[in-house]
This record gives sequence, structure tokens and C-alpha cells, in this order.
Amino acid sequence: MKKIMGFALIACLSVSFLAHVSENIAFAAEPTTGLAVEEMVVDDTETSEADFEWEGTKIKKYIGSSEEVVIPSKCTEIGNGAFLRCTSLKKITIPNGVRILKSDAFAWCTNLTSVVIPDSVTYVTGNTFRNCDNLTKIKVASGNPVYDSRENCNAVIETGL
Repeated sequence: MKKIMGFALIACLSVSFLAHVSENIAFAAEPTTGLAVEEMVVDDTETSEADFEWEGTKIKKYIGSSEEVVIPSKCTEIGNGAFLRCTSLKKITIPNGVRILKSDAFAWCTNLTSVVIPDSVTYVTGNTFRNCDNLTKIKVASGNPVYDSRENCNAVIETGL
């Protein structure tokens, strides 16, 4: 769980209401009266390691069925076809620490809409997102030394070391 303190939203003058609809809810006042959020808790709980088949720190296969998956922090590699044809998957959170995304890792995840690739990923093989028809946003973290998605081009561009 991460806490976002009220002052983090101080310059967001047009915010009139905020809510995180799981266990925790945050409220904000109308813009004319100012921001009234004391704190907001965002649930970024990792998906259970039991939802994956592992080979050391490499995910061999996802065997769960969640729409949103947060890769466990022990992972350093997402293997060939690890999420192949996971049509239930809509959102994936890849933590810093994952270095490798192998071929077809997310291929045919037809409901996947958005992926953020962290700084730590330095090797992405071909067809990682093959036939992800609803994938509309690919964002590479700005500190990644090898890849970028400059000017929101919705692509993974190799820039070298």
C-alpha cells in the first residue's frame, strides 16, 4: 500500500472529487473551496506468487485469471509466452527489477489496454505484444537507459546504452 498525502494534489485546482473504490476512499472539495484531501491510500498489492509458474525469478506462466496483475517484486524476467492468450488481462504493472521481457510474453492478450515498462527493463525480444489488439498505450519510463516511447509515440524504441 502506498499513501498519497493531501499536499500531493495541491496544484490540481480542477479536481472536484477523488475516490479509490476498493477499501479506501478519498474525498476532495469543490475547486472553489480548495482541496480537502487529508490522505489517499492506493492499493498496489502484488498478485500472489501462487498465480504464476516460476523458474527461479523468471515467470514461466501466469495461471491466474485477474483483469489486473501486479508482477511480484521477486521477478526479474517474464518468460516466452508467460501471459500468452490471457484474454482476461486488462492492466499489467511491471515493477522495477524486471530486466527481460521475452518473445510473446503478452501475445494475444486481446483485452490488454496499457503497459508501462520500468527503468530496469533492458531487453525486450520480438513479438512481446503481438496481437494485443486493444493495446492503445505503451509507456517506457523516462529513466530507461535502452528504450523509450518519445513524444508519446506508443511504441518501444531502442535507443541503445
